Amino acid sequence: MDHAQFGRYRLVRPLGEGGMASVHLAEDPVLRRPVALKRLRPELGAQGDWIRRFHAEATSVARLGNPHVVQVFDLGRDHEEDYLVMELVEGISLSALMGRLDGRLAPDAAAAIGCQAASGLAAAHEAAVVHRDIKPDNLLVRKDGTVKVADFGIAHLSEGISRTLTGTIMGSPLYMAPEQIDRPKGQPPTGAIDIFALGGVLFHLLAGRPPFEGDHPHAVMWKVVTEPAPGLGSLVPGIDPALGDLVDRMLGKDPLQRPSATEVSRSLRHFLSAGGVSDPVEFVRARVLPDDVRRAAPLLASPRLVGGTLPDAAPSPPPAPTAPTRRNAALLTASAAAAAIASMLVLVAYRSSRPTPAPALGQEAPAVPPAPPTPQASDPRPEDRPKTPSSPPGIEPAATTSPAESSSQPLDAPVSATNPTLLVSVRDEAPDDRNAIKPRLVFRNTGSTTIRGWTMSWDIPGDISRHPVVDAYWSPGCRPSLQARPGGLRLVVACSDLQLAPGKVHPSSDGLSLGIHYPDWKPWPGKASLGLDRTPRPLDVSVMVQP
Repeated sequence: MDHAQFGRYRLVRPLGEGGMASVHLAEDPVLRRPVALKRLRPELGAQGDWIRRFHAEATSVARLGNPHVVQVFDLGRDHEEDYLVMELVEGISLSALMGRLDGRLAPDAAAAIGCQAASGLAAAHEAAVVHRDIKPDNLLVRKDGTVKVADFGIAHLSEGISRTLTGTIMGSPLYMAPEQIDRPKGQPPTGAIDIFALGGVLFHLLAGRPPFEGDHPHAVMWKVVTEPAPGLGSLVPGIDPALGDLVDRMLGKDPLQRPSATEVSRSLRHFLSAGGVSDPVEFVRARVLPDDVRRAAPLLASPRLVGGTLPDAAPSPPPAPTAPTRRNAALLTASAAAAAIASMLVLVAYRSSRPTPAPALGQEAPAVPPAPPTPQASDPRPEDRPKTPSSPPGIEPAATTSPAESSSQPLDAPVSATNPTLLVSVRDEAPDDRNAIKPRLVFRNTGSTTIRGWTMSWDIPGDISRHPVVDAYWSPGCRPSLQARPGGLRLVVACSDLQLAPGKVHPSSDGLSLGIHYPDWKPWPGKASLGLDRTPRPLDVSVMVQP
């Protein structure tokens, strides 16, 4: 059962979901500000020792007060779930930024990002806090150019629960340190793990590829443990020797030979200063961030924020009435009348001037994303929908008529593989990953009228007997689902309650972030036939639009 409030915080809408937690846009009604609220998976709450360690580590992070670490405001437990309240970073994740810049950055741009991340890690390491999962997804770039390290503490829990529940190692194999993969039992992790991972991120930014690659995660981890990292100079001709040597030392097998986070930050600042860059933050803002990220309207300035209350938030309970005294009864009556008149004037002005919301940026928490679809009273619940005996659990049977008829929203236009009013494009977020399809879907209104919603149907080859699943990492306003069909699967994405103006894209140029895989993460046999890579291409799908 979902809940609209955790502690004093009112949930507005989901922003994303991962293996350990789901992220929601929420409102702090006391301080009247938007926040990011992370709800930990319920099974984590059953592990008392892990929760105690998580609380202790979150408390340590909250005391850091470093501008390059995402601030922790609060933590608590409600509805038998543990939650964490953090600052809402308006900007873009480094992984999304890399996708928009073709994965490779200029040396000064990579150094400007890396020195800020190293500064945040240095503050954490001085407080004896190790992140354990540094990767582009956990490095957020604010629209003012500030780089922030996110998800301290949750990575700590991820490691423990994954070893116990699945017997595997959680994290990002592309950036994991050798001792993190093959660490003797009882040996505590050190900050050198984070330095290796940050070195892998810098390598990726400069070379356009991670230092270690493989067909599956175990192949990558084997290379991390047994093979030396390739020299950066061999892949990036002409790179500054000092910068190349620093990254090579960060990727050294011996953790004792790696530089500290403080040394990394200082060395990168020296490199930038020698090139005439005095302020890494301003350099990232002015020279690295795309215009639409840098110039995005502040969330607090949005007309959707009325009286400090975010849209869709549950209203605060009214205060208990008190009987007025004779001395101030007349004053209270006059004040109430004036307040009512002012409220009506504000409401009329707001409704008449409310602009169409701009598409949200493709990042963890950039701005208020479009509202999720509102279930209709007549909608069948998922558990009530008919299943065919041959459909695996969790997968709906394919529609017998048109894909749009399985949607809860009535759509008007006929189904067409080349709908003239909506162009769908796709790119693969991880084309080298043979164990999953991670599509980024972008919807562009190529017509002349605003579109309120649509349903897209994409047939994908696969073995439905192995129970594939779809993860929605970021899909504002849209609901993905899988249906069984002869010879494979059908991915259905239903989007509604939107206002997609002509020429605009949803949710941004970076697209929805989905993941399709088998629960055991074994290879996907039909992926190669899809021909997906990191280059966006039009997708030949059935689309039904709702103008």
